[in-house]
Amino acid sequence: MKRFNRILFRAWAMVLAGLFLVNVLVAVGGQGEKADPVHLIMENYFAMGQTLAQDSFKGINQNAKKIAKAASQILKEEKGSSAEKKEYFQQVKAIQGTAQEFVSKDLKSARESYKALSDAVNKFVKTYGYSSTTYSFYCPMVEQTWFQSTDQIANPFYGSEMLKCGKMTGMVKEGKYLEKSKVESGHKH
Repeated sequence: MKRFNRILFRAWAMVLAGLFLVNVLVAVGGQGEKADPVHLIMENYFAMGQTLAQDSFKGINQNAKKIAKAASQILKEEKGSSAEKKEYFQQVKAIQGTAQEFVSKDLKSARESYKALSDAVNKFVKTYGYSSTTYSFYCPMVEQTWFQSTDQIANPFYGSEMLKCGKMTGMVKEGKYLEKSKVESGHKH
């Protein structure tokens, strides 16, 4: 009888392990089908900043279009939403609007448009956070804050002219924005 119980226990354990594995595979497979729109906004925003920091604006219009499209996905949920979400959707509309109006005839216009987009992204991230670790920087020369996915400063507003100009002002950790202590940060060139 004890042997039968052990066999039965092992059989059930294998069935449960199999069900767990199937659920994990379904969950992982489902992630590739539809990416989180906020993640798409941020990844394209980061790419734009990196491109500008390298004194280029190549492909930046495509990034702006992807941001506008991802914002549209979020705004589809606006109808029937609670009054509490009104501010959230207003901030997403601000991101969408600056992405749709993004101008990149040359490096100067691309950087100016990135300022407006950065203002909208800055307000959104500081209010609602972001799922991945992200760093905010401030450049006193252009009086502008921007976000990067890395803690190594790469100023998108000056590029190689003053790549390290600015200071880290905060970060998103565990989904929430945290201001960095003013004592810890200093202006660098």
